[in-house]
Amino acid sequence: MGDPARLRGDAAVAAARVEERHDGPGAALAMIPKATLIVDAILGSGLDRDITGEMARVVTAINASNCLVVAIDMPTGIDGATGRVRSIAVRAHMTVTFFRKKPGHLLDPGARHAGRLEVRDIGIPQSALEQIEVKLFESAPAAWAVPRLAVTNMTRAIVW
Repeated sequence: MGDPARLRGDAAVAAARVEERHDGPGAALAMIPKATLIVDAILGSGLDRDITGEMARVVTAINASNCLVVAIDMPTGIDGATGRVRSIAVRAHMTVTFFRKKPGHLLDPGARHAGRLEVRDIGIPQSALEQIEVKLFESAPAAWAVPRLAVTNMTRAIVW
């Protein structure tokens, strides 16, 4: 979706194949009601604009469908850096991402749109994290403990 002249690499090759078959957003819209599985690979984590036009209509149809939705990298419409919905976003049952989690996977509302999150290895070395200087920390519910007040021998103590 978008201007095919701006595409490069694999995206340009895939767009040329779609043009050859005369598929496109209209064909996607027609297939969605018949689908049992939708793989959302429209956009990834590098989203830098709101979802509008034909793409918004496809996202709306995906969300209205009754089938399983698996997003690749980040559900379309979620800002990978903030978790923000960029006007409309796919609500996936599962998201498969690569190398590492992004902030948008962990921060709401992006986390709620991602569904179950799976991180898969695609061969990127861990040393790449040092080169891109990622600052993302994830805590588990155990780290969110709130101290409770306990009464012991008429003194009060905070118990962790």
